[in-house]
Amino acid sequence: MKNNLKLTEFKYSVTKYLNHKKFFESENPKRPNDEGRVSSTHDGPELSPDINQGNDDSGATSMDETNNTHPEGTVLDETDFINDFYENSEFNSKTEELPIHTLRRYKARLVVKSFNKKKALKEGIDFDESFFPVVKTSIVKCVVALSITNNWSLFQLDVNNAFLYGNLDEDIYMTIPKGFASKDKKNKVCKLVKSLHGLKQAPKKWNEKLVSILKENGFVQSSNDHSLFTRSKSNKFIALLIYVDDIVITGNCVDEIDKFKIFLKSKFKIKDLGHLKYFMGIEVIKTRKDLCLSQRKYCLELLKEYGLLGCKQCAPDKGIRYNYGECNNNLSGYIDADWAKCLKTKKFVTGYCVFFNNCLISWKSKKQNTISKSFTEAEYRSLSSAACEIIWIQKLLLDLNTKVSLPIDLHCDNKFALQLAINPIFYERSKHFKIDVHFIREKIAKRLRNTKKISSLDQTADILTKHLPVYQHKHLCEKLRMFDLFSNQIKEECSNK
Repeated sequence: MKNNLKLTEFKYSVTKYLNHKKFFESENPKRPNDEGRVSSTHDGPELSPDINQGNDDSGATSMDETNNTHPEGTVLDETDFINDFYENSEFNSKTEELPIHTLRRYKARLVVKSFNKKKALKEGIDFDESFFPVVKTSIVKCVVALSITNNWSLFQLDVNNAFLYGNLDEDIYMTIPKGFASKDKKNKVCKLVKSLHGLKQAPKKWNEKLVSILKENGFVQSSNDHSLFTRSKSNKFIALLIYVDDIVITGNCVDEIDKFKIFLKSKFKIKDLGHLKYFMGIEVIKTRKDLCLSQRKYCLELLKEYGLLGCKQCAPDKGIRYNYGECNNNLSGYIDADWAKCLKTKKFVTGYCVFFNNCLISWKSKKQNTISKSFTEAEYRSLSSAACEIIWIQKLLLDLNTKVSLPIDLHCDNKFALQLAINPIFYERSKHFKIDVHFIREKIAKRLRNTKKISSLDQTADILTKHLPVYQHKHLCEKLRMFDLFSNQIKEECSNK
């Protein structure tokens, strides 16, 4: 590579480029103006146009007109590089995920074509790591249940063009997008100073930037889940959940939350979406008495993907209800296993559900890794698996300044599995068990867990492991606090909230 490279500076505006090129062939419906939801301006580096062609503003109302900010880049001669040293670029469009019956906002962004087979980004050369943490749905439900039972408010923020804030440690070169190359910039490529959409390391770099900003503001990152951040000072508590560029905020002091929003707006360009309504495919419906969670939109998209939207519906759309004010910090679990229903492997299925303050926050229905020789063994393995989940949730609640009431009740309908967990005695039929499944005995001995025998008719986890009669299925749905989304009761509560 030559040393005497000719460097020139360039700037670009994504919005005006798309307006000029007629990015959307057909006119899209106008969307509400989002500027009213952004209460502060962004003082960061700004994209400005560098093309002297006509300014056609038609179609501007169908996309986000706020400037996509990105620092200036460096342009170098293309002839000074081997073709494999730089990436192609293109403009990509998408629609932002919003709750059902809500007008979508169209987006367009400049994307690095790192998926190109001939010029793909190479691990160890163009990037080292691409992993970044994302929040789990069980944590979202846990935080929602905690906020509802303590009468806390839930707010949501969205960071505009989050991936553009990351700092790059590697040298990445990219071709100039079509339509920006003028006479003095022909046969040139640009060097990225900041991260850009399409880079393998873009999500990780953005996460590192956000974590550093949050720690600067006094937040502590949870060691049990790196997407959870908490801050507690002077009896004022705030908790954050991070999912890429979406942020959920809750706490016992609204004034502190407002101050944090102002701080975050000074660092990034964000949209204040108000109260939580849609997050990670979960719709949040607030009524007068409680708060309801639904994934109807996700289910409809799944049916559309497999061409089943025209099929007749056999059951009403369901959601989960979280009631206000039931704050006893009680954690409990229901555990069950089926009888070798898999015809190919003869493996049992573990099913459990976990409740916090009588709110369903976690559940699982999964085939066991090994073949059990008896029904007692299968139930005992399910007890161990559920205990692991409950221990993790207990640690998360401690990070959220919530101490769980002990002992934690584990409900099981197999008395032999309960005896095996309580009595540390050698049994002929249990000598082949792995040592790790016996840790439930230690928790019971320390009185951290309490096993309880429950009738099979009231075993809530039965719905996760086997087919049930209609009346039993409805009974367990009520115990899980599942409800019909379109019932008259829900409509009245939503209208009177």
